[in-house]
Amino acid sequence: MRAIVLTVLLVLALAPGQGPAAAQPLDTLPVPHAYRRALEAGTRAANGEPGPRYWQQHVSYHIRTRLQPAENRVSGSERITYTNRSPDTLTEIVLNLPQNVFAPG
Repeated sequence: MRAIVLTVLLVLALAPGQGPAAAQPLDTLPVPHAYRRALEAGTRAANGEPGPRYWQQHVSYHIRTRLQPAENRVSGSERITYTNRSPDTLTEIVLNLPQNVFAPG
């Protein structure tokens, strides 16, 4: 029985296009399309680190508030500084300002 198994394994190993020799190498993995685009754009390096054209937006907030419990009132102001570090021109900035988010109903 052992001789038959070894013979079958040897035939599979030597047959062209068959067996483990035809398998994809273990160190070759498919590259996701988004990652390939990032490599081409220079925003990612081949090792996954940020590339020479990588950027991040920057936002800082300065919030001043005043709580007036007797009047059930909160007032305040906010200064937002947004730095566009991208190569694109931003035509709008969207702020989401939900009011009374914790109010009943």
